[in-house]
Amino acid sequence: MDGRDIRVEVEKTSDKNIIELGKEVLEHSSRWRDFVRDNKLTVPYEDLSDEYKLLAIRALFPKDASSPDEWVHVVTFADAAQGRETLWQIATWFTGRGTTCGAIKQHNDLRADTIYHGQKIKIARSLLLPPFVESASPVSEDGELVFKRDSKGEYAAYKLKKGESVHGNVVPHFTDMVDEKDVLWASRQIIKRSGIRDPEKIPAGAEVKIPTDLLSTKYRPPSDPNRASYEAFEAETEKYQPEQKAKGLAGVAVILDAGHGGEDPGTIGKLDTHEDDYVYDIMCRVKRLLEQKTQACVYVTIVDQSTKYSVLDVTEFDMDKDEFLLTTPQYSNANPGISANLRWYLANSIYRRLLREGFDKEKIVFSSFHADSLYSSLRGLMVYVPSAHHCDGKNSNNGLEYARYKEVQEKPTVRSSLTQRRRSEMVSRSFASQLIMGFHRKSLRVHNEPPVRGYVVRDRRIYVPAILRHNEIPVKVLVEVVNLNNLTDCKLLRSPEFRERVAEAYVETLQKFYE
Repeated sequence: MDGRDIRVEVEKTSDKNIIELGKEVLEHSSRWRDFVRDNKLTVPYEDLSDEYKLLAIRALFPKDASSPDEWVHVVTFADAAQGRETLWQIATWFTGRGTTCGAIKQHNDLRADTIYHGQKIKIARSLLLPPFVESASPVSEDGELVFKRDSKGEYAAYKLKKGESVHGNVVPHFTDMVDEKDVLWASRQIIKRSGIRDPEKIPAGAEVKIPTDLLSTKYRPPSDPNRASYEAFEAETEKYQPEQKAKGLAGVAVILDAGHGGEDPGTIGKLDTHEDDYVYDIMCRVKRLLEQKTQACVYVTIVDQSTKYSVLDVTEFDMDKDEFLLTTPQYSNANPGISANLRWYLANSIYRRLLREGFDKEKIVFSSFHADSLYSSLRGLMVYVPSAHHCDGKNSNNGLEYARYKEVQEKPTVRSSLTQRRRSEMVSRSFASQLIMGFHRKSLRVHNEPPVRGYVVRDRRIYVPAILRHNEIPVKVLVEVVNLNNLTDCKLLRSPEFRERVAEAYVETLQKFYE
């Protein structure tokens, strides 16, 4: 920028002379001689071609964004030395006429002409010059998606990088879908929308079109109110710190759960790897470290009758069915659905007892360890927390299969307000985010972003796992340690050293969270 004017300097290259460059960057290519200075072109903004106007604005204002309805300009130059931006100048850049500044002022509900650094000025689509309308949106905040519109509606455009594929990278990264059937379904939608004939031969740099209704909330257009709510909640979560510290985890209670067991092996992955055996061993390792190295009080929901809580440095476990839930009476996990519900009843019972004993409710932590079954190319750890808007405010199980258990009899129905659920999601998400950093510190593979998720998507159905959904404990997470549908992850889970590192990362993170 020169004062308040934008000028673009273009130097000749080895493959293009001044005349060729003039034809490329100028709106009226025949005028190239008017702009030659010292063997280069110096072109005022208003004389640039549409493409170069857009390039100039993107270079000067990388924070600008837009939706199908408007362009959002972020005021960047606000001091005298740089040349203060004015509403008139903004109107000229984006609409071609300074006289539209009044309409822009009205659109933004501004009372004065003065603007300040960082202020967002919205320009209605109906006023915009063609390059800004046709591009639909500059690069979004994530730096990879461009929002556009065609005859079929709005979509997010993404250029494939070398080695990337729609099913292996685009869908797992930008949508909530990670289950194999869902990933393949979403891939077909994107490939069809993009007009791609051969999905196996998509070159690097090719643009794929992602329908916006497939996008995760965090990747929706900046104008989407759900994205704004998500970002506000994320900002609030990042600021959260436990109100009370706990040196050595004194006064902290940890309730540990290992998924499946007994009659239910959980996912059986490659190499005949049974989920229940390996995640139970991780739970035992966490229990041992907490009891040996901290002052935390540790509780568990399940026991292996033959090995108790011994840590086993083996790559293969004996296949037995003697894991029981520690309900009263104990449950053999004969039915996975009943088992999942009894676990949260048990956790809630322990939670109420701890509150009666004087524990602070936000110094009680629940963690359930699992191993997932996802699209085969995906790898790494992932943490689930309870999305407030996808959890029920009331739940009960009154069937005969539940009535005999003491934990159900104590409180058969649980209720929660939206405020309580939002608070729980915030503190759980804060702990989960720190867990992810803890896994990174131990050089453990973490799932592609987002590694912290508020709900599961299976068969295109959104739900929160029951162990989190009806759990009254404020701080609660479900940790998926690997993808059992991936051979490399299976081999890792079979390694005692890997399981120990997961346990160490968990305990060290818990200490950092409270200390």
